[in-house]
Amino acid sequence: MFEHPERLIRALQLLNAHREAIQSFYSSILGLQVQADGIEKLKDAFRASVSERRGASFDRGAAAVQAFDNAIYNLVQQVDEQIQNSPETAHRLLFESIVMLPNIDQKIAAMFIKFLVVYLDVWPSMLPYLYVPIDRVVLKILGERLQVYVGPWNQSPSVKNPSGNLYVRGNRMSAQYSRFIAFQNEVGQIAQQANVHRILVDELWFIGNIFCKEYPLCHRCWVREVCQTSPFN
Repeated sequence: MFEHPERLIRALQLLNAHREAIQSFYSSILGLQVQADGIEKLKDAFRASVSERRGASFDRGAAAVQAFDNAIYNLVQQVDEQIQNSPETAHRLLFESIVMLPNIDQKIAAMFIKFLVVYLDVWPSMLPYLYVPIDRVVLKILGERLQVYVGPWNQSPSVKNPSGNLYVRGNRMSAQYSRFIAFQNEVGQIAQQANVHRILVDELWFIGNIFCKEYPLCHRCWVREVCQTSPFN
């Protein structure tokens, strides 16, 4: 799935050097979007996540928000019960519960949890277990720009099977979900060599939206050193 891991390791190191700038960018936006406390804070963060990377119609986004509002009270209780003993189990519970909501898949679910943990200081013990939200921008940077990812990068993958479930036959993973976990494990091993959490890979989305524009700002890009298409590396 990945080749030239040294190139991705270096990209993550370069991103990590600009962590404060990335934090400031997201914190300024979320500071305007998320101003409540408790359950309402989570609701605001979910709306921001759906708006940021919806990739669907307004009606589907609205249905997802309504389903989240209906489920969040019980879900928070379940996560709070789990997190003291096992943040990893609590993270998996939260991720899978959100993915199973209508019109939601791995991209928005992982983005929402990232917002909570990294930028809103909710359940910070989940940080080592966060999944990278996989979308077309991230895959394009990995595949086309860095040329470290071997696989399709023109669409976001789904973790659900055709019936809309994560699993088939009890606890056996669906093929889609199994591939998603394999991606997370592999990128996690590479991130570990860079001495960062794998969630930093998601900031390639930041690179794509700040520097890889219609008129690219390659000379300003933080990862131009390892970009295989930049005229400045």
